[in-house]
Amino acid sequence: NRITRDETIAKALNSSGRRAFHALRPATPIHMRTATSQAYGLVAHIDSTKLDVRCIADFGPYTSKEAPTIYVAVDQATGHPLGRALVFGPSSRDALAVLMRDIVARNGFLPRFVILDRGSENTSHWFQDFCHATGVNRLIPPAGAPRHNSLVENILGRINSQVAHLLTGSTSPDQEGRKVDGKFKSRRTAQHAFSTVVRQVDAFLFEDVPDSPVGLRPGTPTEHMLDSIERLGRCGIPQAYDDTFLVITSVPIEHGVSIDLTRGIRHLDRVYTSNELLVHANRSRPTEKRRDCIDPTRIYVKFGNHWVSAFSSDAPSVALLGEEEKLFLTMSRAHVAKENRDKRALVSRRRHDRILAANASAAAVSLPNGNESRTPKPPSDAWIPADTPLPPFESFGE
Repeated sequence: NRITRDETIAKALNSSGRRAFHALRPATPIHMRTATSQAYGLVAHIDSTKLDVRCIADFGPYTSKEAPTIYVAVDQATGHPLGRALVFGPSSRDALAVLMRDIVARNGFLPRFVILDRGSENTSHWFQDFCHATGVNRLIPPAGAPRHNSLVENILGRINSQVAHLLTGSTSPDQEGRKVDGKFKSRRTAQHAFSTVVRQVDAFLFEDVPDSPVGLRPGTPTEHMLDSIERLGRCGIPQAYDDTFLVITSVPIEHGVSIDLTRGIRHLDRVYTSNELLVHANRSRPTEKRRDCIDPTRIYVKFGNHWVSAFSSDAPSVALLGEEEKLFLTMSRAHVAKENRDKRALVSRRRHDRILAANASAAAVSLPNGNESRTPKPPSDAWIPADTPLPPFESFGE
């Protein structure tokens, strides 16, 4: 039986991959397992999934086929959520950067260990540099073994089943015949819908989950958190939400950047400038450039070992917006830039066609040399003196 079982496991690994292997392999004996953390903030489980709601339709990348991606970090010791990031599009460095900012904003620390899969954003050079700068350690579970990250996987599944599927525009109501109304097509309504989804997810993660007991363990995640803090304190890495942290959680800019020594830096049809930036730009060349992962009106430029901030002209108005509104602008800026370029090209082509038509019309009433206009044909009843020489016949024109 053992030989047969081993052959089945080996066949599953060779034919169906590691996920099938982990589904069939025997469970690890209890005495050989690693004990879970007992300290709040020491270990965090991080994972992402598509949020199964499509309430933002027909706005650029936010089409009826597009769904937000949500990242969640959960404390291993208590099951209490540490932070979240909700963005559109596939998993990316931007979403991971937003998640780290959210964790610090809510808790004042970063977890010392993070457990996450082998996604491209989790193994990127940017995240490696982030961990090196902050002291965070990455723990990568075996490939194809989602149960090693089941603590956060469970919460992600509950978000979809208990929140996303109940919102208008989600997949489940659509399958029952409910359609997304046309009112969701404007940009302003799309932004409002995004903010609504964020608020509902936050209410579930930071109000419902902390007060909901899990399994047979007595007490709620909030009670476990308070008890752990009382006994062991907060065991995360203290982190201030300052300019240095904002730079660390910003994403490098590799392309589409030009520098004007009198105006500033141009990126995605915005010009970013500041007195400090212009002073350094006239003395030396920048060695690195980063864009803020939330605020689209702010970038960071490195000269030598010194970072300077630069802002676009619409920074004062954007500063009055909430975090999710700023994030919405950041997510949509690439599409808006493309949309504006297409509209300008359409207007330019329309103007070009008008000018061609005007030139063609002018050419129709001019001599071949283009200097004089043709003599108009006189009316049939016009009196012409007998001694007046008549112009050539072809000049009368019909």
